[in-house]
Amino acid sequence: MKSPQNVRHLKLLSLSLGFTSVIAQVVYLREFATAFYGNETSYAVILAAWLCGVSLGSFILSRITSMIREPQRVLAWLLMLKALMIPAGILAIRSVKMLFNIPTGQIIGMIPMIASAFLLLMPVTFVLGAFYTLLCRWAEDISTQNTVHHVGTIYIWEAAGAGIGGILVSFILIRLLSAWTIAVWLGAVNLLLILSVLKRRYLRLYNTAFIFLLVLMVFSLAGVFKTIESWSRAIQWRDFEVVDVIDSKYANLTLVKRFGEYSLFENGLLSFSTGDTLAAENTVHFALSAHPQPRRVLLIGNGLNGTLKEILKYPRITVDYVELDPQLLDFAQQYLPPDVSAPLRDSRVTLIHADARQYVKRTSAVYDVILVNLGDPITALLNRYYTLEFYWETVRILKQDGLLGFSVSSSENYLNPETRDFLQSLFSTAGQVFKQVHIIPGDINVFLASRSAERIPVSADFFGDRLKQRGISTRYINEAYLPFRLNDLRMNQIRSAVQSSGRVNTDMRPIAFLYDIILWSTHFNTGFRNMMARLQSLTFLHLMAVPLLIFGLGFFLMSRNRMLALDLSIATTGFSEIVYQVIVILAFQVLYGYVYYKIGVIVTSFMAGLILGGWMARRMNHRSGAGLWAKYCRIQAGITLYPLLLPFVFQFFGNASFAGQEKGIFSTLFAILPVAAGFMGGMQYVLAVNLRSRFTSTGESTSKISGLLYGLDVLGSTFGALLAGAILIPLLGINQVAYFCVVLNAVVLILLIWNNKFMPLLLEM
Repeated sequence: MKSPQNVRHLKLLSLSLGFTSVIAQVVYLREFATAFYGNETSYAVILAAWLCGVSLGSFILSRITSMIREPQRVLAWLLMLKALMIPAGILAIRSVKMLFNIPTGQIIGMIPMIASAFLLLMPVTFVLGAFYTLLCRWAEDISTQNTVHHVGTIYIWEAAGAGIGGILVSFILIRLLSAWTIAVWLGAVNLLLILSVLKRRYLRLYNTAFIFLLVLMVFSLAGVFKTIESWSRAIQWRDFEVVDVIDSKYANLTLVKRFGEYSLFENGLLSFSTGDTLAAENTVHFALSAHPQPRRVLLIGNGLNGTLKEILKYPRITVDYVELDPQLLDFAQQYLPPDVSAPLRDSRVTLIHADARQYVKRTSAVYDVILVNLGDPITALLNRYYTLEFYWETVRILKQDGLLGFSVSSSENYLNPETRDFLQSLFSTAGQVFKQVHIIPGDINVFLASRSAERIPVSADFFGDRLKQRGISTRYINEAYLPFRLNDLRMNQIRSAVQSSGRVNTDMRPIAFLYDIILWSTHFNTGFRNMMARLQSLTFLHLMAVPLLIFGLGFFLMSRNRMLALDLSIATTGFSEIVYQVIVILAFQVLYGYVYYKIGVIVTSFMAGLILGGWMARRMNHRSGAGLWAKYCRIQAGITLYPLLLPFVFQFFGNASFAGQEKGIFSTLFAILPVAAGFMGGMQYVLAVNLRSRFTSTGESTSKISGLLYGLDVLGSTFGALLAGAILIPLLGINQVAYFCVVLNAVVLILLIWNNKFMPLLLEM
């Protein structure tokens, strides 16, 4: 069985596995981000679902590899399945709201989000995990004496394929092709592999792959794929007329039309709707009326919903309008009626294309009023405009009598506990910075935060008189409406709701983001809400029960299973590595605001680390068992200490001196932080396969060992992605989750050292 051709094929298939996996993962992440309204929690959920499927595929196949006589044939069938499943997955993701009967434009609850991610990703990821274990099984046939070496080769070549795929999809494919087109041609690559690797040994499979490839070419030339693309978008946005869809580097932009009005969605989340006069008037007139003499206004986001038009009603006013994505405004102006986009061409309006957080940090301009017109902090991207750090940044560029205004969804007549928690958090956070904070109650709560100690008389008469004095004509915010909006009952209710101190919302502990998710979940079911209500009392000390339990059980069971500490270390490393990756994703979003653009770079950098780590570990195969175990313990120590650096790294990159570099070298350097975690994980996995193969007493095959460890690694990652991204980070903050990983890995390090079978190695460390 051993031949140079077989080894080349093994490397080629390993390369293709990583290549296919990372491109599919990045494309799916972006598609799910649109389906899940851009919520960064979805990245953690998707990674968890992805890794769970891979883990199951690897683990189950590792149990039955000895029964498979022709691994090449099964590998070919799996290539065929991948070729069909990956494009089908794109169509399934776009149909997710129809699957769960969720109206188009409505935010998906946490439970449907988790259920749909696991349901839709499980088939293709199971195949990917099984493919890896089968490659290890084939390696046994190629060389029974040097299987461990070949397993290391598979791991390295898979990671190399992932690196190549990540670079290709991040910098070329997503800029030129739609997700559906990328998925189709990725399927074609897998069909070509069947033809190149199988040759004509399995004629039926060979012919089937050839026919499928021929059909793909005919369909492409006939424009069938474009028709399917349009059909899938129509399903995704049913009840709307889809005007156009583009993928800018910052977001998926979808312009739809209904009843003569246009709506623009960014990553599935409503950016603005034309004709939404009430929302525009809420954003503008309370804040500008409260200011004694507004002259210069900074508008952050969504000027085309009528907000710019309302601001320009004020005499002698100028507006700096900050919008990150220039393609968004170009795209909107291409289709919107001229009267909607006319304010953009007004000489009093200055368009600034930049991340608003970075602009606020570096600008030398000073403003009378800053208006945050972004909607609820339902994502980490939006939450960064409701944090303590942002409020301090705005104070720097506000005049002494300056005002900050923002609006969030609420309830007009009844405030449930979830709404109270949410409003208390926002009110308490702003109150840490501004001398006075007022809330205008209603379906939309308008916050006014002032630097001045001179109290704003929030009343119907005050706002009505100011609008009349300045000659401002409005449809809703007027003398007839204001007494209803600002009656004593509502004002007393809102004051009572926020008088208790709420949790302060910060960049690294986005608690308002979590509160808003909980608040939205009350519209769908009570299960997630009830679970989160119980978890809100969770503290760092409570989390310490987990490593203590692992230590106790591990210490007790090690006498029965000498490899238990090794297996635990692989699982906890998988947990920690994905937590570090989720932390980088969220921290990048907080600091730079366009993780949708850099998600491929973040994934690729982790894979690059795996390549380097696996390559270095494979070079150590000649060492003694004692030397390998000592090296393994040192790597575990590195994994333990690594998260201690993260808070300092984030502080370094968050420094205002780098604010102007959001599109430069610093953002790219930040995005490749996972390379260090990947390096240690890659080394540890390859060394673990080697050690377990040397010291196991059960006669397990190398393919079974590699599949088992791969499954444990990915299973740990599954739990890490789901728990950290969806619950722990918003609840406890990035720093405390990082410290939890320190304790968790330290406990496993102690178990590794304590294992009396290798006690003599302590002298070598």
